[in-house]
Amino acid sequence: AALLPFLLNAPVGALAGGAECGIYIALGYLGQAIGLMSTTANKGAFICSLQVVWVTLVNSVLHRHLPLSAVASALFSVVGVGLLELEGNSFAGLSTGDLWCLAQPVFFGTSYIRLAAVAGKYPQHANAIAAAQVLVVALISLAWAQFDGHLTTSEISPMFEDQGMVASVMWTGLISTAATIVLQTEAFKRVSAGDAAVLISTEPFWAALLSVVLLGEHMRPQDWVGGSFILAACLVSEMELDMEELRAALGWYPADEAGESVEGGKEGEEETEKSLLPQGLKRLKEKLSQSSS
Repeated sequence: AALLPFLLNAPVGALAGGAECGIYIALGYLGQAIGLMSTTANKGAFICSLQVVWVTLVNSVLHRHLPLSAVASALFSVVGVGLLELEGNSFAGLSTGDLWCLAQPVFFGTSYIRLAAVAGKYPQHANAIAAAQVLVVALISLAWAQFDGHLTTSEISPMFEDQGMVASVMWTGLISTAATIVLQTEAFKRVSAGDAAVLISTEPFWAALLSVVLLGEHMRPQDWVGGSFILAACLVSEMELDMEELRAALGWYPADEAGESVEGGKEGEEETEKSLLPQGLKRLKEKLSQSSS
C-alpha cells in the first residue's frame, strides 16, 4: 500500500516493464515454495545460485558476446555457493522439489535482465517500477493462495492471533519483499544484470558471517573457501576481460591477425611473438588498473 502512490502518473512503459518483472519474480517464488516442500533448503539455495549461469548465457545470446570474466565469475559463484551450502552426497537422488527449484534461476535471472533494461530506460521512475513489481507479486500470491484453498477465514484468522506470526508476515512483506524490490530496482539503474546476479550470489556468505556474529555459530574450512570463491567472483566480474583481450594479453594472435607480416621464417615469427606479448601484457595491466580504481 505504501508504494501504490508511485503508480500514479508513471509512464505506461515503466508500469508494464515493472509488471512483467513482477510476473517473473512471482513465478520464481512459487517454484521456490513448492520445491522446498520436498527438498532441502541447502539444495534450494544452491540451485537458486544458478541464476548467475542463466543470466550469463541469456546475455551472451542477446548480445552475441560472451566475456571471459562473465564466465569465470559465474563459475566461481556456483562453486562458492556449493561449498557453503552442500554437504556430502547432497544431490544423491534428485527429487521433484529440485526440479521445481529450477524455476528460481530461470525466472529470477530473467527478471534481472528485464529489470536492468526497464530501469535503464526509465531511471526517474524506479519507485513506480518497484511498485508495479510488488503489486503483481501480491496479486499472483493471493491468486495462488485462493487456488490452493488457503485464502479462507479459518486459515487466516489464527495468523492474527499469534503476534510472532504477525511480525513474521510483516517483516516478510515489508522488508524481505517490498523494501528489497525497491532497493534492487534503484540499484539496477546503475548495475548490469550480470553483475547483480554475482552480487546476489554472495547472500549465503554474508548469512554465514552473520550467523557467526549473531548466533555464535562456527564456519567450517570449506565455508571460508566457498566465501573466497564468491568474493573472487565479484572481483573477476569487474575486470570485464573478454576472449579477444585475453588473446591479446598472452600474444595469442593467429597469423592473419598479427598485423604486418615479418619475413624471415622462424626468426620472424619469434620476433612477432616477442613484440606482441609485451603489448598484450600492457593492455591486461591497464585493464586491471581500471577495475581496481
